[in-house]
Amino acid sequence: MSVGSDGWIIESPHPVHFRDFSIQQAHPDPARDGNAWLFFNHANVPEEYRLILIVWLVAAFIPGMPFPAMLISGEAGAGKSFICAFLKRIIDPSVSALQDNPKKDEDFDLLLFKHYCLAIDNLSNLSVSRADRICSVITGSTVEKRVLHTDIDTIVLPCNPRIILNGINSISNRSDLLDRSITVRLKRISENARAEEAVINELFDKDLPYILGGIADILSKAMAIHPTVKLSKYPRMADFCRWGYAIAEALGGRGQEFLKAYAGNAAKLGEGLLESDSFMSGLVQMMDSDNPKVQGTFKEVVDRLHALVQPDHNDYSFPSTRSFRNKLERYSGPHILDNSLRW
Repeated sequence: MSVGSDGWIIESPHPVHFRDFSIQQAHPDPARDGNAWLFFNHANVPEEYRLILIVWLVAAFIPGMPFPAMLISGEAGAGKSFICAFLKRIIDPSVSALQDNPKKDEDFDLLLFKHYCLAIDNLSNLSVSRADRICSVITGSTVEKRVLHTDIDTIVLPCNPRIILNGINSISNRSDLLDRSITVRLKRISENARAEEAVINELFDKDLPYILGGIADILSKAMAIHPTVKLSKYPRMADFCRWGYAIAEALGGRGQEFLKAYAGNAAKLGEGLLESDSFMSGLVQMMDSDNPKVQGTFKEVVDRLHALVQPDHNDYSFPSTRSFRNKLERYSGPHILDNSLRW
């Protein structure tokens, strides 16, 4: 299928060659007069998240730009895995719709290369190295590996995946990953609203061609709007934000509504970070205290924060004196000039 600002057509044979792996499956042909919003007939997504999710879904078909991860959380029974699998089937149908989080970084790098849309299911936590790798590929870094049985030859694996992560609780407290993400929080599905898995999949398969056709219609309109978009300011993930505005405008002039939802989503990520990160919680409590001014060495500040939040000994979000500077710079930038801190 080729999409342009003047519409879309299905080309056969297609003039562009793609990487092909055995796990990949074919899309159904998109239907004319489609409707991308049919997706929400099969997804337990609260109204407040629907615009930003549909924008993310349409933008997922635009290659070659930094693209935010989708973090889906919610209590048990909220349908997280179903929504992730449906998003995967729309963007990048595969024999393996959902993946476990691999233990080895090498295996994770291979998944990033092989999947245009990588959906990791049922995450309880995300290691620092894994979060850093996701951040790097989101912003366009390549994966470089040593060629087997050689000492110095390397192979570069280009990857620009659409990453979906789901879990019951906040998936990560890494501020750099949260800055590059969109979050959707789901509510538990009531027993009266549940259905058998086979029935759900059958109904989704019937609507999938119309969802794809609706996405193509929206994307075509957005391609005509995008060159005219000039925003007064850009948040992080500026390319996505500009395309998101164009897509939302194609949805009936909802560009400003998208920008507001995108900014509100970032605020919710900050709230999630506050809940899951004892260090950030301690900083906020310190600033809200009767004596917010602190002057002293890193050790003295860390000791005061420790007394405030009393972190568990397994709480890796709370820094040591040695890691305090790096931790603080992740939140506020490199503004510390010596081994003391003043508020």
